[in-house]
Amino acid sequence: MKLCVILFLAFLLASCNTDKKFDESLWKQQANDGFIAHRNSMISDLITNYRIKGISYLELIKLLGKQDGSSTENENEIYYDIKVEYGFLDIDPVFAKTLNIKFDKDSIVTDFKIVEWKK
Repeated sequence: MKLCVILFLAFLLASCNTDKKFDESLWKQQANDGFIAHRNSMISDLITNYRIKGISYLELIKLLGKQDGSSTENENEIYYDIKVEYGFLDIDPVFAKTLNIKFDKDSIVTDFKIVEWKK
């Protein structure tokens, strides 16, 4: 009986994995609609299985679409929203997770990182 319960719990936990394969069209569609709910579940596959470092700005835009914003501190850095949460009746975000991407002077990706902040 204990073994059945343990196996059931293990199965339940394994099925809770929400990671999805990166879907280029879904990623871009979400940016156009302002709805980014699935990006958080695709980000792991994107940064693990897709080459980002070393590609050009144009290749990046082809893969991910137009960026959601650019850095106010570094003109060679853009970002894509991955997850944004708002407080109850609040128009300002209380949590944000972004994919920040840096370029060199020739518009080649030199680095990227996931940045999270909480209010």
